[in-house]
Amino acid sequence: MEERFNRITREHSPFVPQPSTAPNLAHGFSSVTRFISGGRDILAAIDDEIAFAALGAGRKGKAYLFEDQYLSTGGQLYE
Repeated sequence: MEERFNRITREHSPFVPQPSTAPNLAHGFSSVTRFISGGRDILAAIDDEIAFAALGAGRKGKAYLFEDQYLSTGGQLYE
């Protein structure tokens, strides 16, 4: 069985992983990763196509996506 551990209160509680119930990818996480050099333009186009198909055009004046160019970063570990 999995558990959560609160480092501040030192409390343990059960954790049961489950799929997200979110209706879309807004405030979620996805990744297009480039493992070798080259192809940046192609991968950027694929990334944009996925984002626009999943989220639409976005809102004026709001950040649309967070782009993290490295596979193993704090952002991915957080997600």
